[in-house]
Amino acid sequence: MYKKIVYYPANINSDTYTIPEGIKSVGADAFIGAQSLTEINFPDSVTDIGESAFGFCDLANVEIPKNITRINDSTFMYCTSLKEIELNEGLKIIENHDSRCI
Repeated sequence: MYKKIVYYPANINSDTYTIPEGIKSVGADAFIGAQSLTEINFPDSVTDIGESAFGFCDLANVEIPKNITRINDSTFMYCTSLKEIELNEGLKIIENHDSRCI
């Protein structure tokens, strides 16, 4: 069975979220607008992060998991608090992004 996070519940006001082990994909727009979220932790099981998945979040630092080979368009759009993204060695593609952030 393919496990995917489709959305982050709006009533969670935590600043940190750990994606459960076994999740393979973070869907497009899944965390969009989760402004209380400053830290996201990925398990190694995640292989795909959808477009605009973390748009408009207040993430400060992100470590891309080792099994991600592509960062989709606008994954972190308008994340104005984002200071650092740690890329993994297996990353092959960063899609065309504009000045709104990666």
